Amino acid sequence: MQYVAPPLFRQGFPVKAQFLFFLLLSLLLILVDSHLRVL
Repeated sequence: MQYVAPPLFRQGFPVKAQFLFFLLLSLLLILVDSHLRVL
């Protein structure tokens, strides 16, 4: 039997969507850091 990956893992995210996700994540971390000064 062959293991077939789910479509999400086989296809992966579009490059633009991935870039946008990490961009928003980093901006969120910067905002949280500036407010809490924890990281």
